[in-house]
Amino acid sequence: MTAATSEITDGTKKRLREAMESLVADRGFDAVSVRDITGLAKANVAAVNYHFGSREGMIQHVIESQLRPLIDARNPMLAEPSPTDAATWLPRWHEAIRAMFADADQQGLQALRIMGRCWEMTYVLPHLAISKEMRTQEEQCQRQMAERLPALTHRDIQGKMRFCEGALLHIMIHGHLNHKEIPIFEQWEMWQQSAIGLFTDETLPPKRTKAPKAKAEKSENAEKTMPVEDVSALATTPTPVDSVAENATPTTETPATPPEDDGYGGMFLF
Repeated sequence: MTAATSEITDGTKKRLREAMESLVADRGFDAVSVRDITGLAKANVAAVNYHFGSREGMIQHVIESQLRPLIDARNPMLAEPSPTDAATWLPRWHEAIRAMFADADQQGLQALRIMGRCWEMTYVLPHLAISKEMRTQEEQCQRQMAERLPALTHRDIQGKMRFCEGALLHIMIHGHLNHKEIPIFEQWEMWQQSAIGLFTDETLPPKRTKAPKAKAEKSENAEKTMPVEDVSALATTPTPVDSVAENATPTTETPATPPEDDGYGGMFLF
């Protein structure tokens, strides 16, 4: 067991960590300063350097302590023989996250939010050891998925997994905003169903086919039914212009009535 995951016995160190987690859950890592943390923890600024070395060391400590249980829970699955059913394997891969969503209703949503923030930081701080472990584990998962879904390319699987992960992090960090309308665990279930369907097409709607173009059909039918004009009628001798002018009855030209404005400034011509 590493120092980051060992039980924290020092009261000040524990208060500093809990204060940072609470503030980061609400604001994100970039918006939290050392003075914010020490003010909430009722400690002095020197305590951060004493227990964590620096603000960056404290960030690394929090990320490590949050993500280590997830990595440890998933590692045994990657060592198992590959089953053939991806729809069965994916829920098992997500089981550790599912448990967090299930506990959120009783323990509050802060644990989910700080977990999502730390997970997100593995992309912002790729040099951290925990970030490299997360990427290595994701690559192993992609290879496992490739064995279960040979019809998909590696790029397809990678893109689908990143898409699902981004949606999951959004729910973890911001799902509390919709918690009253859609309970957080229900949001999780909707996400998992969509994630499985994205890989197996079991829950996706059927692909829509393009409807035939109505205008093209109308034009084609018009050509078939249009009567042939009498060519001989067009070949008659034209009437002299002068005689037409003498016999014509003068009429008042009525100006064309402009079309009614439909409220869109004539942008649409249909």
